[in-house]
Amino acid sequence: LERFCSDGSYERHLRRIHAVYRQRMQVMLHALATYLPSDQVEWTEPSGGYLLWLKVKAGRTDEEARLTREAAEEGLAVGEGSWFFTGRPDGLYVKLSIARAPEEQIAEGCRRLARAIRRFIQMARAGG
Repeated sequence: LERFCSDGSYERHLRRIHAVYRQRMQVMLHALATYLPSDQVEWTEPSGGYLLWLKVKAGRTDEEARLTREAAEEGLAVGEGSWFFTGRPDGLYVKLSIARAPEEQIAEGCRRLARAIRRFIQMARAGG
């Protein structure tokens, strides 16, 4: 480990991983813009890091479990936003990460997430 860190291998590894993750984030941002209309969700492009916060405009914090179930029906695991806030968030947030998925899975995941969110919004509008 000492040699890995002192001979420059660690720095090369970090540069390579950062490049891969930057590309994955670009794929996620493009897929979100493609599949999720801005009248339903909003997000901010992260200035760093490997996760993105997505806010479902029609949702409330107490509906997180329902959205999580809809995502699970699409084969997705999303992080419920309220777990990561120190107080009660001002809406329904989910945490999306690009760290473990290859680009093609990220794009497909966004497409599936869009289906889950559309079902969630339809149920919320219907009062269910």
